[in-house]
Amino acid sequence: MEASGWNKLFAEQVQGYCAPVDPTAVYADAICGTVPDGGLVALAHATVYSEDRQVMAHLGRELESRGRKSCLVSPKNLAWSAEKRC
Repeated sequence: MEASGWNKLFAEQVQGYCAPVDPTAVYADAICGTVPDGGLVALAHATVYSEDRQVMAHLGRELESRGRKSCLVSPKNLAWSAEKRC
């Protein structure tokens, strides 16, 4: 996901090449469709894997460029509730 920008850069340099869909943009579009502008998105990642944090940091930067706030969290930081808030 974090390397998806490479495809766009490559496509701009090679005539007749179209970049595939950017997975970062797809995820960010979906999240921004449910989180209002200025809203906070908690991005949970497996803290024992540095590449998980790297991917979530990348997605967080994309969300912030779209007017959302992001926070990297561990699954231990989450408290689940049976209360429905939809």
